Amino acid sequence: MQSANELAYGNKRYQVRLLHSRVNEESGLDTNVYEGFEHSDKDTPRNVVLKVYRIIAPDKKTQEKLHKQIKHEKRLMTEVSNAHLPALYNLHTVSPTEIWLEIEHIRGQTLAQYYEDHTAFPDNHTIKNLLRICIDVACALSDMHQHKPPIAHRDITPANIMFSKDFRNIKLIDFGLAALQPWPNEGTPGYRAPEQSPSAEELSIPRAPCDVFGLGAVLYKGLTHKTPSVLRKYPAQPPMAINPAVSTRLNDFLLTMLTYDPSDRPSIRDVRAELSKIRNNGERRSDEKPMPVETPSSDTPKERLQEQVYGASEYQSTSFASFSSGSTQTQSATHSEQQAAPPRSTTSSANNNTPLYDLYNAEFPIPALPPDPPAPPAPPEAMTPNPIGGASSRLIVGMAIMIVMLLLVIILLLFIR
Repeated sequence: MQSANELAYGNKRYQVRLLHSRVNEESGLDTNVYEGFEHSDKDTPRNVVLKVYRIIAPDKKTQEKLHKQIKHEKRLMTEVSNAHLPALYNLHTVSPTEIWLEIEHIRGQTLAQYYEDHTAFPDNHTIKNLLRICIDVACALSDMHQHKPPIAHRDITPANIMFSKDFRNIKLIDFGLAALQPWPNEGTPGYRAPEQSPSAEELSIPRAPCDVFGLGAVLYKGLTHKTPSVLRKYPAQPPMAINPAVSTRLNDFLLTMLTYDPSDRPSIRDVRAELSKIRNNGERRSDEKPMPVETPSSDTPKERLQEQVYGASEYQSTSFASFSSGSTQTQSATHSEQQAAPPRSTTSSANNNTPLYDLYNAEFPIPALPPDPPAPPAPPEAMTPNPIGGASSRLIVGMAIMIVMLLLVIILLLFIR
């Protein structure tokens, strides 16, 4: 007989605590998620999460369909290996209507709990922590989207992101929707993409771009304490208009993640690359001192040197324009001050496998050297003393001597007569 806080299967016993429960009568599935401590006669005890599925559908056909769905979720978790996805330890078929997934336990809290506990707008330090979470989630999604066939999570919400207190152990959890066929009105309201909403007939079925929207909505919530609009006529309000701590570069890129049409959103690989640059390099605001220009060395990345020379906002304008020339970018005072920077090429690579924001191998102009100073005037030639003078002086002297001699000859002739 097992107690209310204990689950047992075979030689395994689990001391558990219920985290959340969800009953979907329409699909015929009852889901309970526990965290607990595993006691085993053979294995070393360990902390685990138990996801307990109970099939409540009465007909056999639906039961078989749900069995396949749960096993498909297990297959997805084992085929995609990433440091930011929880490991699946075991699948236990307890009975024909009860299946357990034994999953890696993550110490920490969900991002939803963090948002509830922190009601003030995030400052620059908190924004960097939020970006770190989103970058690691994008890393996990990148491996899922590159899987063959691609896997879309389709339920990116703060409740499905867990992280440790030091923001180092970050995990994306719950593959429940990823194991199902897409259908209208799926996902969590406030975070689901427009193509997942009930009125999405004109859009394609939910695929990888819906994860980009979901991750953008998670970040938008953290920056503004609001969820973005999913209506074409009423796009999301710029986050920097709600929270002044949001930089122009982050504001503009986040709005591209939240665009209505899935084809206008960046890939998750581009999301990871751009958010990493925003977090690592930042963007100079009007109240910040300019970053000193370092002497380039052999291990200095080109894009970092470029940003230090031209300024972060100028660097942003090229990479952002190469991604989406049609989106409206909010101009800042910092960007206006840097308009005098040397122009650079905005040509982007045509290779879809290369991130649009990866400028490491892109050509960019070397800063022009200052013009050489005008040469000083040549010193006057040293004059050598010449008692006679120049050529004209010698001619005059010669004529004078001839005149004197001529006069002497005339005087002599007159004297002789």
